[in-house]
Amino acid sequence: MRYVTLPLILLSLSLSSCHIFGEAGCTDCNAYNYEEFVEDDDGSCAYANEEKLGTYTVTDSIYVPPVPEWEVRTYSIEITREECNPYGLEMSNPANLSTMVESFSATGTSEDDSFELPSQQIGPNLLTSSTCRFAGDSLLFELSYINEFGESFDVRGYGLK
Repeated sequence: MRYVTLPLILLSLSLSSCHIFGEAGCTDCNAYNYEEFVEDDDGSCAYANEEKLGTYTVTDSIYVPPVPEWEVRTYSIEITREECNPYGLEMSNPANLSTMVESFSATGTSEDDSFELPSQQIGPNLLTSSTCRFAGDSLLFELSYINEFGESFDVRGYGLK
């Protein structure tokens, strides 16, 4: 009898520190206070980066090889939340890499006014480096990528919501 009692005591202690199914809390995996084992949403979800989300009209300049000149372009990008990553953001059409046929996006994280996009494949292009900064309703960025033909491009720009 003594051997059965000790495991029951340990089990009850471990369960008392866990969330029990049926409790109320935050059920949205996009919130930074998400609770995996909660069944009922009580409206307490809190989100990071809300002020950064939206569509930005961007003007950039891109260094176009092999002619050593900068080309100025205007286009739109959208910053959305990366699914089930509270600090993850997704940038659609980075460096105007989307085409009429296919839309491209890049993901990264932001916990302050910066937004880092790690090196990643975006369609046929390889994003090699990036720095992005948010200031109010504006976005400043520098991106470098290599296209499918091995040509390197540097893009510098800004955008406003």
